[in-house]
Amino acid sequence: MQEKEVIELLRHYRHDNLNDLQLVMGYLQLGKQEKAQAKINEIIAKANNERQLDRLQLPETMLWLYKKNWFSENLSLEYRIEISDETASFSDNSLKQKLEKIFAELADFQQEFQYYHAILLFGKQLQLTIEGEWRDQEALLKQLEKHQFLDIIQMNEDKQLQIKWTE
Repeated sequence: MQEKEVIELLRHYRHDNLNDLQLVMGYLQLGKQEKAQAKINEIIAKANNERQLDRLQLPETMLWLYKKNWFSENLSLEYRIEISDETASFSDNSLKQKLEKIFAELADFQQEFQYYHAILLFGKQLQLTIEGEWRDQEALLKQLEKHQFLDIIQMNEDKQLQIKWTE
């Protein structure tokens, strides 16, 4: 990783943290203690989630997740860890490459001016759930089915795309 890229990532991380702190400060100045406490709890949960991801020892994947989240204009990507770091055995490079492939495919079917929310769940299986409207859902599903590493690809009735695979 180049030094400029590290600086850019730190800049985004600092910006997000300052935004969170300013919200807490604003709530406190307005006397909204409950909202401030809820935001603090959210910040703590996010930090704990980052620590859990770090313990999985996936530096390439972790960096990719941060970059994807910060540099995507129409996507928010969160992750949740539901597996202990002792039982996790993911190949870092392989996982990052699979995520890159999936998101490259998804980009081809995104609608203009549509916002997408994705959740990547680390468990016994990896599960990616994405909310949003897609161009040509049938073609999207067929395109994703070409990736043999994917076990389950489905669009539920809430128009959430669900993708599951085992590493």
